Amino acid sequence: MGVYARALAEALGENYELQLHDEWRGPAPPEVVADLAICHGWRQDRYAAFDSAAFARGVTRDRAGNVLVVPFDTTLLHPAQIDQLDELFGTFWVDSELSARRIRAAGLHRAHVEVIPPPLVLPPTGEQPDRRKAGSDYAFLHVATGSPRVKGTDILLRAYAKVRDRYPAASLTILTGSKAPEAATIREMIARHVSPPHRPSIALAADSVEHAAMQRLYRESDCCVLCSRSETFGLPALEAAAAGIPVIMHRHVGAAEHREHFLHVLSSGEMRTMPAGVWRNNRPSRWFEASVAEMSELMMSCLRSRPGAPRAQGADLVRRYGPGAFGEALEGLVEGCLERRKVVC
Repeated sequence: MGVYARALAEALGENYELQLHDEWRGPAPPEVVADLAICHGWRQDRYAAFDSAAFARGVTRDRAGNVLVVPFDTTLLHPAQIDQLDELFGTFWVDSELSARRIRAAGLHRAHVEVIPPPLVLPPTGEQPDRRKAGSDYAFLHVATGSPRVKGTDILLRAYAKVRDRYPAASLTILTGSKAPEAATIREMIARHVSPPHRPSIALAADSVEHAAMQRLYRESDCCVLCSRSETFGLPALEAAAAGIPVIMHRHVGAAEHREHFLHVLSSGEMRTMPAGVWRNNRPSRWFEASVAEMSELMMSCLRSRPGAPRAQGADLVRRYGPGAFGEALEGLVEGCLERRKVVC
């Protein structure tokens, strides 16, 4: 069961009758009928939004009762696809105002858009960072559990090479998925951008990383760096902040809307056109590319000043974004959807 399915079960299980259908393909079986269908619109291999629509139509019999969770960059869809989804779903659940702006700009006009950040399910440890791998003076962490190209891993490696020229004892760990193509792409990027004495380590993880393993990685790190070309939210930013380590990111990451929790939000960079096919996109897309020079300067600034996060921040983040707050927001979404469905019916 995925993070969203678990969160739904915990948030709604007491007050609503739930039926969970994980990884379902195609139309719903005739015996499955409900007032509301909440469908996750993304799978690793391809968009599942239209499969979800087929399932939802069979469950609710009407558009108003269909909710599509949209944890992906809608600029990857054709306007015609947006129009089609607009006809099939009454509510789009997005994870940031950045996503909401993008989806409205893409042509969504009939469906209701609800913004609920993803749940912060990784609890803070309340511990000081472990003083890490032998020989490392300062440890950076980069989470790239997805396409390294989209996660901006090549940009980070170019910035890291500049940092290592000045501070040879600084280390970098890259957390990526265990799928061979992702790890192989990162190794190619490392070989291209970083000289052999300074090459970072790669931590391979399964698609679903255990909490204990993530907590250990955050404890062993001094700074988390996010530089994605496209990121609707960027949950590792909240996880790192809750673990008490500073975060560097740029303003086109959805989590930057909550910038009061992070050390640095990059201001420079430029929009570039990514060619079709870079990351499951079927047309060229405008994505943000962070400035290598500014990123390297901010990384060195962190290394020199060694800032920490307030001790109370982890508990505050859990109160604001943890399962409890997520559950309240989700109940509000469900109640609103059911009310709108009554009006339509």
